Amino acid sequence: MAPPGWMTPAQHAVVPPFFPDYSKYQASKKLYKFWPLVYEAWFHAFPEEAQLGIDKATATVEELDALRRATEKRKGQLQIWFRNQRAKTARAAGHTTTLSNTTLTSALFTGKSKRSRIHKPIEAWYLIQDLI
Repeated sequence: MAPPGWMTPAQHAVVPPFFPDYSKYQASKKLYKFWPLVYEAWFHAFPEEAQLGIDKATATVEELDALRRATEKRKGQLQIWFRNQRAKTARAAGHTTTLSNTTLTSALFTGKSKRSRIHKPIEAWYLIQDLI
């Protein structure tokens, strides 16, 4: 059985509305424009300062460093969550193929494999001998 997720139900309610945008930005290879939107919504709803009990106005250097590390960790968790959700939907839709399956299919229907290279002279000689 899988371990429980790191998100609470309230936190889980914040991220799914962004998933269609994630797919759109990922397809256009512009995720760098997507992440600030998610981070703004997430950290507005669930500030790390409140979870760590830190007041930014009176925080020490160590507390600010802990806050920075917690924020970076949360950003990484969010990125992994979106990546995993994308993989789940792709598997459910049947969009996964294996390289060997693709290569075999290509070789069967086109007569040549997906990858090809020029044979060395000795290899060409053996191929000619097999044909004779």
